[in-house]
Amino acid sequence: MYTLARQQAERFRFDGDSPSEANIDDVSGLTQARGQFYQDAIEISSLLVPELYRRFRIACERLEVPDDLITPFIYSSKEIQGECYASGEGCIIRFSSGLIELLDDAEFEFVVGHELGHFLLNHHAANASADQLSLEYFRRRRSQEISCDRIGLIACSSLDTALRALMKTVSGLTNRHLRFDFLAYIAQLRKVETSAIDASLTTHPSTVIRAKALLWFSLSDFMKRKATSHEFGAQLTQIDERVRRDLDKFVDRAIRERIANLKEDLLLWMVATEIVRIGAFSTTLQSQMLSKFDRETVDKLRSFLGSLSKVSAETIVFEKMVSVRDELEKVAPGGIVDLFSALTEQCRNIIMGSA
Repeated sequence: MYTLARQQAERFRFDGDSPSEANIDDVSGLTQARGQFYQDAIEISSLLVPELYRRFRIACERLEVPDDLITPFIYSSKEIQGECYASGEGCIIRFSSGLIELLDDAEFEFVVGHELGHFLLNHHAANASADQLSLEYFRRRRSQEISCDRIGLIACSSLDTALRALMKTVSGLTNRHLRFDFLAYIAQLRKVETSAIDASLTTHPSTVIRAKALLWFSLSDFMKRKATSHEFGAQLTQIDERVRRDLDKFVDRAIRERIANLKEDLLLWMVATEIVRIGAFSTTLQSQMLSKFDRETVDKLRSFLGSLSKVSAETIVFEKMVSVRDELEKVAPGGIVDLFSALTEQCRNIIMGSA
């Protein structure tokens, strides 16, 4: 019914936004929500808000989405908020009155497209099937926002319009006060002290990072001349790499460092478990460990194991290994089996290398 729309949206997906094979089709939940919104909100229709309805249809047409699949609403709230409720065969999008009053009609097309992006890219299924307490879940949610901004840009067909919408939503200011100097806004990133950032539990990257990511995307041939060639795919790979560097620097660095530290800790306790099993921590084995750990870590492990009886060491070391493994699985549940297998191989090489 909307295959072309999904195929087009898929082409713009940011590579950090992993596709989901899950098929969450909660039609009854969507019907219940729709009924509630008909009572508590205003439907965006030609009779009630004709210009917004016209802009909504324009956004749908640009994305090749049949507008009868989408039920749009406006609800009363000073918050600046847009939301998407989706099932496999349709969705509800709704916007706060605060957001509508802030944006002009063309900017409204951008936020319509952004919310439709969540539907077209099946984000409702990806998020419903994920461990929502893991850091990986939040990282994926941030990547989804990058993807949906691209869909919003296609829907409004203007980089200036999209960036104006982003600057208004982050500031809460209208044209009365804002001067839309996009390069000056993006340049704020130069003033960020990355060492002080921990955005591990946020679902959205900062708006300034999103604006910079959209600027990169707008330079692609697709935005210039609607290219459909292989070259666009190569360009998008380069663009995604630039966006990922910004996310790593300003958002995800703390997460990646934590995951890396947990991997190192897990390997350490896996090696310690083997040392206890062997019953000896030879100087050869200590030297072999220096290929993966610094001297201070090896010395601390030697001192720690030397202070324990064999029975105590077996219990304590195993408990530490399990604890770190559980923590790593909470932080980054995706691929934990493959990761544990890889660390097991590294542990074996350390032990066997000392034999």
